[in-house]
Amino acid sequence: MIPDKEEINKLRKDEELAESVKIWHKMLEKGDLNQEVFIKLVGEKIEEIERRE
Repeated sequence: MIPDKEEINKLRKDEELAESVKIWHKMLEKGDLNQEVFIKLVGEKIEEIERRE
C-alpha cells in the first residue's frame, strides 16, 4: 500500500519532532539542559509543528 500525501506529511512531522527530542534528551542526560527547559522545548516544538498544519 502506498501512503497518501497526508500520511507522508504526518510521518515527516513525527520524524522532525523525534529528531529534536533525541538531541534535547542527550543534552538533558549530559546536564546541558534541565528538565524544565527540556519540557518547554518539546512543547514549543509541538506547537510549531501544529501551526504549520
